Amino acid sequence: MNLLSPRQVAGVLGIHVQTVYRNKALPGRVKIGRLTRFKAREIENYVDSRTIPCRNLPPKHDIIVLGGGESMPKGKHKAYYSFGYGAILVRRRKDGTLRFYLDYREDGQRQREIIPRAATLEDAVNALKQKLAIYGRKTQSFSSWADRYLDSHIKPHLKKPRTEELRLENLKTWFKVDDLRRITPTMVDEFRAWRLREGNTRATVNRYVALLKTMLNRALDEGYLEHNPCKKVKQYSERNQDHIRILSEDEEVRLYAELADHIKPIVTIALNTGLRLGEIMKLKWSDVDLTKNLLKVENTKAGKVRYVPISNQSSHVFATLARARVSQRAGSLFAIRNPKTGFKAACRRAGILGLRFHDLRHTFASRLLSACENIETTRQLLGHSSLSVTQKYVHSGIDQARKAVESLPNLSHPCHIEKSNNLDMASKLVN
Repeated sequence: MNLLSPRQVAGVLGIHVQTVYRNKALPGRVKIGRLTRFKAREIENYVDSRTIPCRNLPPKHDIIVLGGGESMPKGKHKAYYSFGYGAILVRRRKDGTLRFYLDYREDGQRQREIIPRAATLEDAVNALKQKLAIYGRKTQSFSSWADRYLDSHIKPHLKKPRTEELRLENLKTWFKVDDLRRITPTMVDEFRAWRLREGNTRATVNRYVALLKTMLNRALDEGYLEHNPCKKVKQYSERNQDHIRILSEDEEVRLYAELADHIKPIVTIALNTGLRLGEIMKLKWSDVDLTKNLLKVENTKAGKVRYVPISNQSSHVFATLARARVSQRAGSLFAIRNPKTGFKAACRRAGILGLRFHDLRHTFASRLLSACENIETTRQLLGHSSLSVTQKYVHSGIDQARKAVESLPNLSHPCHIEKSNNLDMASKLVN
């Protein structure tokens, strides 16, 4: 005998699982100990008996019926029929006649209106389909919608949309569908697995899914979708993803030995200020105040201006650059536009593995916390919006903590001393 769980019955009928438990009229109910199960055959017959004979209705498994059919049961004054792309609300007035209402979304806004000349549910369904003939069943390919979303939502709101552009290109490579409705949760899961195989971290894959979900939510509001396939896709856990790579003192010596002369000043500033690469490359001579030893950082990630003190090493670098006047390009400090290539080559020659330029910022934060042990000061210098972001650097100083523990005097524990004395006394008695 094929049995269904209450949750499976709720999925078949399109109702909440608690409604399945409360509705004693559902046939095929079987008690197995403390469990409630339903006979699959009787549920199928029940669905067939409640299907409303109406032309052009969607399949019966897409119909959600609350409160019965056209002739509503006693005590029921309304019924709601959902078709995914729209719905029909039926109300029974005091005189026993039925009144039908349309319920749909247009341009992201929910719309409800009465159908004045509808006498039956069939008339209401036809009115709904006519109403949504232009709006409700519009089709859009994924590629076209991604381009529209990029131009209308990403570029106007992001200063640097390049990352999102690249992610959209990867999404377009995978979701080659001519209708957004063809995207399924399984396709989303397969896309996530593909990105993991390509070397993306779980955190990066979550950013992909977040972008896809937001983009499809907008398509849902515009009428190109009836539901978002990403709604039930769970994100990957990002625990233990914040691995901080710190440049050791030995690696720093080897790195400087291999760095080109025009890249050394940039690395020195990064290690002594904690600035991001983009913030360093956009520095101008007007941002450097050697009199007050203060650096003005305007092009920040958060869009807020912050001031960073200049250390002795950084001051020497700025003074050297000022005397040499290496670059006159728009008053900027550096003529080179992107030192990443030279930095990676130097790391390769020095035998330093897994080090990115951004890790120099991590190194600055870790060293600063080890020196001053003030997380709020570190937060302000790094320009973090909250302490929770800075908190991850507290655990990056594990090497310093290990050295501190190892530096403790090697004293025997009192229990060990007492045990040793007892052994000595016992040996004397034996002798």
